[in-house]
Amino acid sequence: MKSGSPDTDFFRKVRRTVRRYGMLPPGAPVGAAVSGGPDSMALLHVLLDFREKSPFPLVVLHLNHGLRGAESDGDEEFVRERAAALGVPFRSRKVPLPEILRERRGSLEELAREERYRFFEDAAAAEGLSRIALGHHGDDQVETVLMHFLRGSGLRGLRGMEPVRDGRYVRPLIEVSREEILDFLDRRGIPYRTDGTNRELQTLRNRVRHRLVPLLEEDYNANVRETLRRVVPVLREENDFLEAMARGAADRWRGPGETASVSVREFGELHPALQRRALKEILEGLVGKDRRVLLAHVEAVLGLIRGNRPSGRLHLPLGVAAEREYDRVRIVRTGISGKRRDAFPGPDEERPFRLPVTIPGVCPIPEAGRTIRLDPVPADREPPSSSGNVVHFDRDKVVPPLFVRSVEKGDRIRPLGCAGSRRVMDLLMDGKVPRRDRGKVPLLVDGLGVLWVAGFRLSERVRVTTETERSVRAEMI
Repeated sequence: MKSGSPDTDFFRKVRRTVRRYGMLPPGAPVGAAVSGGPDSMALLHVLLDFREKSPFPLVVLHLNHGLRGAESDGDEEFVRERAAALGVPFRSRKVPLPEILRERRGSLEELAREERYRFFEDAAAAEGLSRIALGHHGDDQVETVLMHFLRGSGLRGLRGMEPVRDGRYVRPLIEVSREEILDFLDRRGIPYRTDGTNRELQTLRNRVRHRLVPLLEEDYNANVRETLRRVVPVLREENDFLEAMARGAADRWRGPGETASVSVREFGELHPALQRRALKEILEGLVGKDRRVLLAHVEAVLGLIRGNRPSGRLHLPLGVAAEREYDRVRIVRTGISGKRRDAFPGPDEERPFRLPVTIPGVCPIPEAGRTIRLDPVPADREPPSSSGNVVHFDRDKVVPPLFVRSVEKGDRIRPLGCAGSRRVMDLLMDGKVPRRDRGKVPLLVDGLGVLWVAGFRLSERVRVTTETERSVRAEMI
């Protein structure tokens, strides 16, 4: 190649990309994803040129999706023959994607991508490959960014495809255009296959490629492709900075196993730009790479944290549940996508208890880890308090039988000194008892209702007065 020739300029661009992102470490085994189309054939020959200057093991990888029948088989045979002619090992797999589509949920594009990367991972393990080279180029990047923008993506989506992903997948052509690739193939006389479905307008990418981008070039910015290619690296760097900040915040709240516990106060101190990112980082950590965390999922949890209600729950179709209890929001993986299995036991889901008690008497409560003790005391003794773990009440105002039990739906009490009754659940909420612990709070009840919410309030009905003849001291230990 002569200095200043189109080939020199093309390789200078690709070499700069490879060097900038450390795509091809010396001697690292590389798998080239080759479909037979122009992009992947250019990628294969670029890698062969790199290998001449710095040798490394190279394997051609081809996945036959079986979407176009004989044409798909023809693509596979073409790539096999080209690999043999170039002296490069060839590895392929055929998957019946139409059949898979009938059996599994998801779009054709999503399933095709899943099968493609499953093949790449298997090939990497079998061949000992440390890099998989993909043929995405600069125009693919432009289309991807526009598609993400149209779908309402934030900065994370607008950063486009990463030049290096997961330390394994590399895109050496990501900063050259489709036109430059076709020119390179033409000058070298490199054959390639064309896929007629790339011109069909049913898919969003094809509509962006063949309709939207030409419209933008004609009516708005003749250099829109180059403009977006320049902007994407800047957006990527800014996004990476924000993600690192959000990851640090999320790490503070990650719990053991598949849980997280977010402080509402600390969360409110984060800049709004980091709040959504921190939540997405937490959710993605819980559900893994198999599920997509959408903005709607993040916004749902965000509403729980920012809302004025001190308690609340939500279940996401990701198989994740979140519960707010005052200044804390717990997020856990339930493992059941789309189902409302409650990951946070409430009073009705705890082991309920109902235990008889006498005066005098001691009542251990294994379910609550507490004990209630009742002792007769002199009637003229001054009651120390009407709330807390020790109270005094009028024995003669009790209507047998006497029980210690867990909270039940509809329980009410008229707290000492109050004119009206209140729901026991409201008292526990005011006392900031976590929802999961409310079923463990013992209630002392008689034949007429609740006498004492242990640790909280005594009933006005059994108040000790100057007329009281027999008193009882109740203590929760």
